[in-house]
Formats: sequence, structure tokens, C-alpha cells
Amino acid sequence: MMKNTGFTASDCFWDSHSQSYKRVLFGTRKAKAILVDEGLWQQVKKASSRELESLDEVQTTLEEAGILVRLSPEEEFQEVMQENHEAAQASKKLYFVVQPTAMCQLGCTYCGQLHRRRMLSPKDRELFFERVREKLSQKKYDTLEIGWFGAEPLMGIAVMRDLSPKLKELAQDFECTYISRVVTNGISLTPKMAEDLIQKHNVYWIEVTIDGTEEFHNQRRPTKSGKGTFQTIFQNLIVVAKLDLDFHLSIRCNVDRENHLSFLSLVEKLAEHHLQDRISVYAAPVHPWGNEAGKDFTKEEFGQWELEYFAHMLEMSFSVSLLPKRSKITCMAVRSEEELVDAYGDLYNCTEVSYVPRYEREDGKNIFAIGNIRKGVEKAKRERLSNFYHEIEEGLHPCQSCLFLPVCGGACPKLWKEGKRTKSDLSSGFDLCAGAAGELGESSPKP
Repeated sequence: MMKNTGFTASDCFWDSHSQSYKRVLFGTRKAKAILVDEGLWQQVKKASSRELESLDEVQTTLEEAGILVRLSPEEEFQEVMQENHEAAQASKKLYFVVQPTAMCQLGCTYCGQLHRRRMLSPKDRELFFERVREKLSQKKYDTLEIGWFGAEPLMGIAVMRDLSPKLKELAQDFECTYISRVVTNGISLTPKMAEDLIQKHNVYWIEVTIDGTEEFHNQRRPTKSGKGTFQTIFQNLIVVAKLDLDFHLSIRCNVDRENHLSFLSLVEKLAEHHLQDRISVYAAPVHPWGNEAGKDFTKEEFGQWELEYFAHMLEMSFSVSLLPKRSKITCMAVRSEEELVDAYGDLYNCTEVSYVPRYEREDGKNIFAIGNIRKGVEKAKRERLSNFYHEIEEGLHPCQSCLFLPVCGGACPKLWKEGKRTKSDLSSGFDLCAGAAGELGESSPKP
């Protein structure tokens, strides 16, 4: 028997081309959108299960979009979760996040990390290398990917230069492709540095954070001594974006009530340099990173800002991702082989927690650490976040009845553990961990 499943509908609008009223229906199960006549929408909305089966002329279209299904709500939920489990287990990519240093030049106003002069030691590098080798030997992968993350990873370039050639050779030994990503504040991203990253470290994706125009960026992302950084970063960006090399450059703008309008001006400034076909750009809401950041605005406000951003970006000929995709892997926490190693050799299955004093116990140990490169992983500590999908199935999080579950994957396991997620958060689709642009692999660290 047919029934409506998880979908959302736009407001009714006049389509001048067809001279009729239309709506867009978005089915979250398959993350597909279709355009339908208003009359049909009214039929679908009011029809009983048996009446839906009689709509032969549209039934196939609605089924293909996942808007009509032949499953009970319980069966559909189980099928979505089964797809998520299978995707988490089936990936042919072995992915690690490496924080080569705990240092950063910046003193960002909303950053929750404590930066120290610490580099991943030569001994820990050796142990990390052997850990990668061991995992490659346990399963057949076609790709080995490293996400270089911070603090500021380019301050640990010596570590990267030591590890990259060894990892490339290791990948070759196991018949894998070796690739990497970098999330950077952009201060050290000179054209020469970018060329080295792409040509010597197999970097295919670089992400740089700029918090709007110079006035706002310099207030929010100065050096630790208080000096502005916008001009240095922006000039690096303009030149690097035009390099004749095979890579992608992403620009992230963290926004809150203070600077949210400056994103529009940043888009205009990027357009002035004709970068529409050379970069991607997006805004992300500032969120609590072990601190109180991002609490001066609501998710509804960010949603309104984002609509204005999208319209302005389209007007400036930038590409925009208007609709979310099906998210089967919410983040690295649900992948048993994925890990982050920080500059102290501590291991995590979340990118949001290392170097954050709020998460340290009195003995200095991070409550989210799952182990250490010297001693290995403790299963119980890993399962604190890795059991997330099972917790959803057990009803510990209010996801089963949420129509956005297929496109958010349940959102952020850490935030659920901290009690910072509610059912209303999911209903709004705000701050979805797995759906954000500029992901570092299947994780979503915030630079």
C-alpha cells in the first residue's frame, strides 16, 4: 500500500513558463526534488493510501523521488539505518586526520582550542606510519587519504614533509591512490607553499577561512599579538586561486550576528577578482566549540541569512548547493577505521575535541580521547561516539520520526552526548554535521 514518506514542500508559486501554479517537493529519503502542479499537490496531500495508488500518471515519479513508498514507517526507518550501516562499513577509502602541530598564529575570538608549541614527535610519526600500514594490511582499499588539520597545519609543515613521501610510497605498496586535504588559516598559503602542497603532498582540496570583509575579519581572526590578517590571507588567496594546477580551493566564512552581513560583501569582493569558476565559497554558523561561541543568534536567523546569501551568490554567478544530499556517513565517528591523531599522539574519532581545555579532566586527559598512538585504542572509549547509529535505532535520540534523518544522518554524535541537540534542531535542519560544505573527508572540522 502506498503512503507519503518524508518530504517537504515549497510555497506555491506561479510558473510563467507553463502558466500554472507549482510547488517543489523534496523527498529526503532519496534527496530528490521534483516540480509538481499545485492541483496534484493538493491531491497527494489529501489522498488516502488507496487513493494514492490510483494516481497512475504520477505514481512512478513520486516513487522515484522517494515521496511515495510501500513500507511502513518502521520498515522505512530500518531500511535507512541499514543503508547507513552498510555505507559506513563498505568504504574503500582509508582516512586519517593528522594535526601535525598544536600551534596557530591566530587568536580567533570564537576558537575553543588552546594552542601550544608542540609538534608530532619523530617517534609518534613512526608509530602513526606503522598504524596506517597495519590498517592497510587488514582490508583492501583503493584510496589512502590524509586530512591535514589544526590548530594551523602549515605551522607543522616539517611534519608534513617528513610523512608525505613515506605515506605516498606506502600507498603505492598497497596499490592505493594517495591524496590529501588541508584546512588552513591561509597566512602561510603563499603560491610556493600551495604548489608544494599540490605537487609534493598530493593535496587536491585546500580550504581557507575568511570571516567577511577586512573590518570584521581582523576583529575576529587577528594574530595572537592582535595584528590584522585579512590582507595577507586575501592576497595569498587571489594568487593561489589562479594557479594552473589541478586542485580545488574552498572559502569558508564563519558567521554570527556580528558579521553575518559582511558575507555578502566578501562574495562581491571575490567576484571583483573573477573567481567564480576557481573557488567555492560558503557561510557556516559559529557554534560552541567547547565554549559559549555562537549563542547570540538562533538557527532560524541563520536560515534567513543563508537564503539571502544564496540569492546574492547566484546573482554574482557563484555556484550554490541549494539542497542537501543523502547522508549515510555522518562523520568519522561512525567509521571504525577512521581516526584523528593530534600533536601529542592522542587518538580521537571526532575532529571537534582535541586541544580543547573544556574537555580535559584534572589529570590533563581529554574525555573524548579514544587512545594514544603508543598504546592503541580503547574499545569502550571509541564506542562512546561510534555507537551513534545503534543509539538512534534504540530510540536514545529522537530521530526515528524526523523527516530529515536521511539527509542529516542524525547530525553530530558529540553534540548529542553533550545534550545540546533537540528534536526541534533536527526539524529545522540547522548545523548538520554531515551536510556542510568544505568537509575534511567525511568529517566536518571547523577551522
